[in-house]
Amino acid sequence: MYTFQTKGKVVKVLPLETINSKDGSKSWPKLNFVLDNGEERDSLLFVEIFGDEKVNEFNNTIKEGDTAICTVKASSSKYVKDGSEKFFSKFSLLNVAAAVDTSNTLGSTDNFFL
Repeated sequence: MYTFQTKGKVVKVLPLETINSKDGSKSWPKLNFVLDNGEERDSLLFVEIFGDEKVNEFNNTIKEGDTAICTVKASSSKYVKDGSEKFFSKFSLLNVAAAVDTSNTLGSTDNFFL
């Protein structure tokens, strides 16, 4: 597992999904979104949000088009299909905050040494 923080524009929020337990007795919300960090290459990150608390935090803080600061957990898993090992990776949201534009704020230190 690897945890990192990234900032970018939320360019797409996919429809809310419901994930059911195997026996059907429980369900949880799952939301996915795409974050564009503005880099020239490989700028998109597909992020998963799982569970009521995290989905509500995202929906109450961020909307499509907003710039967000996200703490993300990267993980990989292995499975066997038709006798071959396969691997996949996922990026799960741990925390999100709206990015604040301080470029025109008195006291901003963004360009302090220029």
